[in-house]
Amino acid sequence: MTLPFQHFVQPCLQPTLGEGGLSSDAYAQLLADAAPAVQRIRGDMAAGDLPCFGLANRRDDLDALVPLADRIRGGFRHCVVLGTGGSSLGAQALLALAAPADRDRLILPDNLDGREFAAMLAALDPETTYVLAVSRSGGTTETLAQTLVILDWFHRHLGPAAVPGHMTAITCPGDNPLRRLAGTHAIQVLDHDPNIGGRFSVLSLVGLLPAMIAGLDAQAVRKGAAQLFESLLTDTAAPPVAGAAIAVGLA
Repeated sequence: MTLPFQHFVQPCLQPTLGEGGLSSDAYAQLLADAAPAVQRIRGDMAAGDLPCFGLANRRDDLDALVPLADRIRGGFRHCVVLGTGGSSLGAQALLALAAPADRDRLILPDNLDGREFAAMLAALDPETTYVLAVSRSGGTTETLAQTLVILDWFHRHLGPAAVPGHMTAITCPGDNPLRRLAGTHAIQVLDHDPNIGGRFSVLSLVGLLPAMIAGLDAQAVRKGAAQLFESLLTDTAAPPVAGAAIAVGLA
């Protein structure tokens, strides 16, 4: 199949890179060594056992995010995404595709440095700031700490009644600390799919809601991902396989 990008491996091979590169024979052997793993992935995909891959073919769930994304994009100057690990990194990767002005709309403070966090808040206007608090488990200590600081910031500057209009939480269904905290403050909660781990959540609302706020086409992102996943079914040197083989070989 034709992918919407080109994938060049030659710069990693000896004819181009020289002594530090992989020989063509070594690269071919690495692809052969990867074949059993690729076959297992193909079987898991066919059986529906990889829900993160299945997300690429879904379209129905994104429509429900459009009103919120449009409200944040149209009504707020900045959106702060609280999260750590996969709850932040997936969105960061997608935002690299956005236009600079739209990319700057999103702020992802993925560490707990107190001075850095205080400096971020000092540079923001609470009236024009929206916050997404993201934790799959709902018990991530770092995210809960950030959320408590943000709540105090909103309370001091806008008052408790304003908080529901400035925040949304994303977490798994069921009882957990983030969901309870959101309930206490009447904050909207969106469900994180419990079958999708945080590090695999970039194609879920965790990655795509921030992307939509930054003006990206979430449907197109999923379509592109689906094309890449489909290449695994037909191409023994599909980009994910080639990339893994080269990484292992060069290491």
